[in-house]
Amino acid sequence: MIPSWFDDKWVKDEICALGLFLAVLSLRLDHPYDIPEKRSLYYPFERFKEAIWLRLEEKDYYKSYAVGASFFNSIYENEKDENGVLCFDGRIEILDKIEQEYLELFRDAYLNCIDYKRIRGGKKAKKIGKILKDISVGFYKEEVKTPAGSVKVCLHPYEVKSRMKIMCGEAINLLYIMNVSNIALYSNIYPFPVLEKDFINFLYELE
Repeated sequence: MIPSWFDDKWVKDEICALGLFLAVLSLRLDHPYDIPEKRSLYYPFERFKEAIWLRLEEKDYYKSYAVGASFFNSIYENEKDENGVLCFDGRIEILDKIEQEYLELFRDAYLNCIDYKRIRGGKKAKKIGKILKDISVGFYKEEVKTPAGSVKVCLHPYEVKSRMKIMCGEAINLLYIMNVSNIALYSNIYPFPVLEKDFINFLYELE
């Protein structure tokens, strides 16, 4: 069940939902284990702000940022114990439930912030699709995976080179494109929308 302190305004539209989704992913995948105190929220919060800035124009940034900031404050204020410590298991359970509850809204919000011009079509898009397919089936070592399918993965260019049978420079370039196009959330985190069959098939079909 979604906690009672959850604010429906956080998901009233796609811009708000994107802020919430990136905040959830930052806490769940980018910095999942060691947030014992409020001051330790600084690192995932800064990463969240960076992710928002890279994905939205200035006119939408502040709206999405405000949602994420409100969520960070709320989960701390409502889920801490008497010592001010966030319960790890409880926090993870809440983050997973939120991601699953708003699956469709998060999917649309995230796919709409991808810079498709960076991907282009043809062989490059198909190779990116192949990398994403390999990630989705667990070929690369997973550090954390959510029930919805978002994953933090160890993805070294040399592994991509060997798997794809391409030059190391091309492997590095493909990973770079996935970052600058916003497919990846940072270099090692892939939200569930880009690992689903529909998105991968879309890449295969790009001309």
